[in-house]
Amino acid sequence: EGVDLASRLSAHRAVFSSCSIGGREAIQAVAACLKPFDRRECRISPKAIAELGALMNSRQRFFKRTGGTHAAIMGQIKGGGLLPESAILKEDIGRHNTLDKVVGEALRRKVSLGESLLFLSGRMSFEMVAKAARAGISDVAAVSAPTALAVELARQLNMLLIGFARGESAVVYSGEEAL
Repeated sequence: EGVDLASRLSAHRAVFSSCSIGGREAIQAVAACLKPFDRRECRISPKAIAELGALMNSRQRFFKRTGGTHAAIMGQIKGGGLLPESAILKEDIGRHNTLDKVVGEALRRKVSLGESLLFLSGRMSFEMVAKAARAGISDVAAVSAPTALAVELARQLNMLLIGFARGESAVVYSGEEAL
């Protein structure tokens, strides 16, 4: 009692570790904290997306043993193509954790996140797109579908967002000029 927390709230922001946020207020709050990406056109070949997905599938040791893990893989893009030797793959039972692990390893290795393509094994929620954007990753693909809020945020931030990326096929939800 006696503490005026309301006057101190502007210096703080809510941080969520999982799928616990949603709605228009959340997207507005996240979008307000991030600037849209200013990226050049034709920066990624569709072949690079398929290659990174295949690389993820071939390297998922825990998924092959258990069938119950998620994966995230990130690779550097140069001249539109994938540099396979740059790929960082992480697995975990939580899809959020895989993204956090890949970003952490990339930072440890001093990898340029802005020149990377992120590929996810699971559903792309608003939070996953926001995490990628906060890290400086503007190009994201996944095996599964994005949520409507994820698509809206990706469009607001000028991100490439691809879902259902399986083999040679995929659905582009945002940022098609990147291809």
